[in-house]
Amino acid sequence: MRMDIDTTDLEILSLLIKNSRIPFSQIAKKLGLGESTVYTRIKKLKRLGVLRGFTAEVDLSRVGLESEAILEIKPQPGSMRLIIDSLVRRRSVIEVDEVSGEYPIHARIAARDNRELCKRIDEIYSISGVMDMKIKYVLRRVSVKGRGDVLSRILQA
Repeated sequence: MRMDIDTTDLEILSLLIKNSRIPFSQIAKKLGLGESTVYTRIKKLKRLGVLRGFTAEVDLSRVGLESEAILEIKPQPGSMRLIIDSLVRRRSVIEVDEVSGEYPIHARIAARDNRELCKRIDEIYSISGVMDMKIKYVLRRVSVKGRGDVLSRILQA
């Protein structure tokens, strides 16, 4: 469902993805719009729930979190919600996704080092209802975050 979004809105979103701190005046200048138009459109995007907030992208290794893993979790029948609730309360868990397939819970976790990461993985494995888990250690993070053109390409396809 595309809602009430046009190419100007997509251009605004692209600029905000590249730099969430860009002033409205710069957006207006780059897109040939009035500042009040940019303000109104951003307000609309917030109201529609398209723009949920402005975030900072943090390099985890620079704040002491050197080790990461992605966990694929297979829950016992009826325990999915309990596992997800437990995961989102844990400090080491950065992200949780509910996906399709045999392992419908994916969690990204981070820790100071591999020893701590193993401890966190063991704790998650011991959550009641976890039947099985596949562990993928992150060797290097390669991200497209911050590339506003990605969003525009996807939405225009």
